[in-house]
Amino acid sequence: MSWLRRRKFQRAGATHVRLQSVIEPTRTDGYAAIRDYAAIGDGRTVALVARDGSIDWLCLPDLDSASVFGALLDADHGGRFALAPEVPHEASRRYLPGTNVLETTFTTAAGAVRVTDAMTLPASGFAPYRELVRRVEGVAGCVPLAWQVEPRLQYGSSPARVSSRGGVATVADGRDALAVFSWDAGEATVSDGSVGARFEASEGTVGHLVVSAAHREPLVYPSRAEVEARLHATAATWRDWSTGREYDGPWRDAVLRSALVLKLLVFAPSGAIAAAPTTSLPEQIGGERNWDYRYSWPRDAAFTLRALLSLGCSSEAHAFFAWLLHASQLTHPKVQVLYRLNGRPEAAERSLALAGYRGSRPVRVGNGAAGQTQLDVYGEVLGRRGGVCPLRRHTRPRPRQAPRRYCRLRLRDLARTRCRDLGDAQRTDALHPVEDDVFRRSRPCLRACWPRVAARRRRPLVT
Repeated sequence: MSWLRRRKFQRAGATHVRLQSVIEPTRTDGYAAIRDYAAIGDGRTVALVARDGSIDWLCLPDLDSASVFGALLDADHGGRFALAPEVPHEASRRYLPGTNVLETTFTTAAGAVRVTDAMTLPASGFAPYRELVRRVEGVAGCVPLAWQVEPRLQYGSSPARVSSRGGVATVADGRDALAVFSWDAGEATVSDGSVGARFEASEGTVGHLVVSAAHREPLVYPSRAEVEARLHATAATWRDWSTGREYDGPWRDAVLRSALVLKLLVFAPSGAIAAAPTTSLPEQIGGERNWDYRYSWPRDAAFTLRALLSLGCSSEAHAFFAWLLHASQLTHPKVQVLYRLNGRPEAAERSLALAGYRGSRPVRVGNGAAGQTQLDVYGEVLGRRGGVCPLRRHTRPRPRQAPRRYCRLRLRDLARTRCRDLGDAQRTDALHPVEDDVFRRSRPCLRACWPRVAARRRRPLVT
């Protein structure tokens, strides 16, 4: 296999750093290691691709919607989009430079095949609401492959009724629908709530597998040429975004890769920054501390915003603060610990009838932390807003209103609080004095917002 490996990297371009070394994909009890997943996304949702080519997590239409592929949390009943050689193989992966487009190369004893995965970015014109593209290119020799799409709607609770319409496999469930397209990827057959095929990828051949999704609108049937064009446009858009980042320090490639990951967590329709694209991955295998992190914590998002601002991401900063002003207005006069990505405060927590990642139960959606009191949210958010001041002319409401609004919210909340700050796990006393909280926790808040208030009232700056 060594000669094929050398030939493969010569064709793929040996100058690019691989995401992972060549290794044979493995699973434990049907579950891939968490470190073996790579993320792709379109600013609206995120898919997780295992090293063995299986897409085990995808929520549609949005990041915090119900899963369509949920094998990450239930290997038997969660659903997946599998694509892999049918013979023993090794796999190596990388992201195309400056993008969130994933490239996986499978090597067998008889040849090699390259799979390019992407969630295509929205384009002008008539295009799918969400689109997942998998491009299969024969690199060397001949490789037998198999693919299977097993959609399991509503976190696996709703059986998928896959039917064929005009030769295209489709699934419809209320306001949602999806279709599976294949070109030069075998004769697709529908059976038992799934669709799949077998085919061979020879050197120079190119096949496409596409999942097109719709939500409250007609299902779009794209052409193969349109799919290929959007795939190239998506890679170009990501490269343009990466090129615009302002960083020339050490480890530039690693810094940009981290920035691209953070960018996947920015929910483009609102500007909210999600904590994670997943729910119920355990803190400890088999444990019960499995939480839904597909929400935006203003405090934690402030840290992400700090990193993005250091790279010149001003538009993301404007969008986040516009979203936060809207979200906090819905819970006025309190700033909630977390919000949904659309700004709504509801986050009712419930458990699902799923096996959990490697038996780690319960599997939760929603997050009860929304009802907690965490006072440090104000200082962190306002501290970050200080970094946006030179750019705040686009923020709504007017710049002078925003700091005063947050200061007012902050002081009102402190005045009412005579209970334990649930966000401070280090404290063991049941009560803290209000005066101590005001002094200890309000200084970052006041430093961020008081200069304008003091200037208008002709008062000295608080130190």
